Amino acid sequence: MGTKGLILLADADGRMAPVMDLALHHLDLSYQLARVPNGKEVIRYLQGEGGQMAEDFPFPVLVLLDLEIKRVDAVGVLRWIRNAPKARHLPVVVLAKSVFDPNIRRAYAAGANSFLLKAYGYSPILTQLREIDAQWLRKGQPTGKEPPKEAEQEETDGGIEQRPERRTSNIEL
Repeated sequence: MGTKGLILLADADGRMAPVMDLALHHLDLSYQLARVPNGKEVIRYLQGEGGQMAEDFPFPVLVLLDLEIKRVDAVGVLRWIRNAPKARHLPVVVLAKSVFDPNIRRAYAAGANSFLLKAYGYSPILTQLREIDAQWLRKGQPTGKEPPKEAEQEETDGGIEQRPERRTSNIEL
């Protein structure tokens, strides 16, 4: 069976990528995984300027964005994505080390679709990939169409902003 698409992982420390790649194969999800180390490389990749990487991998169906990336921070990358005509409808799930990370709120304000707690172990990553597949890859496959107008922002019990059409994951490890 061919690949269903590419997941672009912006992983600041590089520890998630090998485990996530193994878990994708284990779950037989048929997605390629491309890892970039920082925000500047996310933007270069999405612009098709990633050199060899851009030739090897197609435009992603989902971006997993570590809130700790450097060179261009996660909020800057999100703002760029939401203003780029080709990428603005791309689902972006941010990865945070803690539900108390103040950058989660900033990421939602800049256009993040969801967040997950950053996981490193095989079992937690399997769980996260199942959830990502169910919420964003199977159901939320990008259509290239303009999404419906966003509703007013609401406060959740955890104090995290979310919009009704966006999905939030709070997997505790």
